Amino acid sequence: AVEKRMMSDVPYGAFYSYAKENLPKLKKVALLAINDATGYAVVKDVKAIAKEKGFEITTIEFYDRGTTTDFYPFLTKIMATEPDIFDTGSATPGDEGLILKQLYELGWNGVTIAAGQVPGVLLEVAGKEATNGVYLAQTLNYESGPPIITPEQEKFAEDYRKTFNEEEVPMLSEKVYDMAMGLFQVMEKEDSLDTTIVRDALEKYNWKLLNGSMSRWGGKKTYGIDHQLITPVFVSQIRDGKVVTIGKVIPEVP
Repeated sequence: AVEKRMMSDVPYGAFYSYAKENLPKLKKVALLAINDATGYAVVKDVKAIAKEKGFEITTIEFYDRGTTTDFYPFLTKIMATEPDIFDTGSATPGDEGLILKQLYELGWNGVTIAAGQVPGVLLEVAGKEATNGVYLAQTLNYESGPPIITPEQEKFAEDYRKTFNEEEVPMLSEKVYDMAMGLFQVMEKEDSLDTTIVRDALEKYNWKLLNGSMSRWGGKKTYGIDHQLITPVFVSQIRDGKVVTIGKVIPEVP
């Protein structure tokens, strides 16, 4: 397990912080991104993170969302640059599964970082062997246990599954819950529903999150206003068909 601070609020920043600390032999990164505004934003962020952490970008390739199913030409070109890390660029779950499947078929044996928002889709599309060892930037397994997963998180996951009858608990659901709890606590503390009163009080308020950390605000330099709720970002890995959460990084959002 690892808990470090990173200078980026991008989820992928957690992986690159983890890699710098725990996988020091990895130096070069190749990126495959969607050819649209989302992809360009991901590329911009990953390039900044890579530079900050001391990684070299060997190549960046773009594909068209929703129209590409044959990733072999992109992957072959990427592999020719001999990267240590292949980054899926936060592709959609279906595309990500195909990318991992075809990457495996081409004999890739480096490190892969994927968004992994819906691990079940990755396993269904790519299979157990093609996903084994893949790092995930946007998910966590609440059954990974301490010291990373708290009892409060385990209880939250249990309640979520019972309420919505879903096995996979979306990562963002915990963040929404944490934000709602802070908002409700401020409303109760101020005994008010006045939006101005609640807003002003919330800016000065910190509360304990499900993951055990205290909330805090950032983003003044980055976004022009310090209303970015800062919460830990988790690093997970698929091992033998199961997601295992292995690290937690506290982001710094100036």
